[in-house]
Amino acid sequence: MYQPWAFWASFGIKGIETRLHKRFQSFLGKTIAIHAGLKYDRKAFSIAKKFVNYNHLEHQKDKLIYGAVICTAFVYRVGWLNSSHSKRACIDCGEINRFGLFLKDVKPLTKPIYIKGRQGPFNIDIEDVSDFKNLQIHSGIKIEQLSLNLHQKELV
Repeated sequence: MYQPWAFWASFGIKGIETRLHKRFQSFLGKTIAIHAGLKYDRKAFSIAKKFVNYNHLEHQKDKLIYGAVICTAFVYRVGWLNSSHSKRACIDCGEINRFGLFLKDVKPLTKPIYIKGRQGPFNIDIEDVSDFKNLQIHSGIKIEQLSLNLHQKELV
C-alpha cells in the first residue's frame, strides 16, 4: 500500500481498503498485515481531503515509514462499495466501482518490519524474517499467532 494510505489505515482513519477488482475477497475473516510501500502517492491528500477532516490527514511525508509492515488488521467484511462508503475509504466510491476490504481491530506494530514488498498479496515465512521473532503488537499479541497475508496497494 502506498504512503500515506498505509499510514491512514494503520491509525484507523482509512477503515476500508479499496481495489478496482475483487481478487482479495478471500481475505474475509482473516487478519492481514499491511505493508507500506516505498512510494508516496502525491495525489492522496487531495483525494482524501474531500471525505475526511483535514486534521486527521496531517502527516509529514519524510517522517512516514516506507518499505515495511506497519500494522495488522482484521477483514470483517468485503464487498462492492457505493458513495456511502467514501468517508471510511477516504476516496470516492460512488463514481467508480470499487471493491472494499472492511478493516477493524487495526493494530500498529511497536516496531516496523522492513521487508521487500511485492505487487498484490503475498505470503512470507515467519521463520525467514528475524524481525518477526518475539515481536509484539501494541495489543500484546505475538506476531507468530497471526496468519500473515501482506498486500501492497495498487495506485488507482
